[in-house]
Amino acid sequence: MLSNTSLVQQGTEIAFFGMTVVFFFLALLVLATTLMSALMQQIAPDKPAPPKIVPDAVSEILQTEIDQSGLIEVISAAVSQHRKKNKKKKEKVKNSK
Repeated sequence: MLSNTSLVQQGTEIAFFGMTVVFFFLALLVLATTLMSALMQQIAPDKPAPPKIVPDAVSEILQTEIDQSGLIEVISAAVSQHRKKNKKKKEKVKNSK
């Protein structure tokens, strides 16, 4: 039969061996991913996407189509409609209490 000191020594050796294997495996994994990343940078370097350019003619048309004088009227109508809608909701809440 094995003594307690022999069992503790064997357990320590197995734990040390297991942790060493895991450490080297993870180090190898980090090395492999670093090398793959460097290889991919050489093959296909990152290029920024070209900005979308709106032609000047289109932007001028859009600017002229916006009626600046009617813009204030549209915004104020939308605000008033929103306030009426919220007022009705508040009344429903008060009535339900």
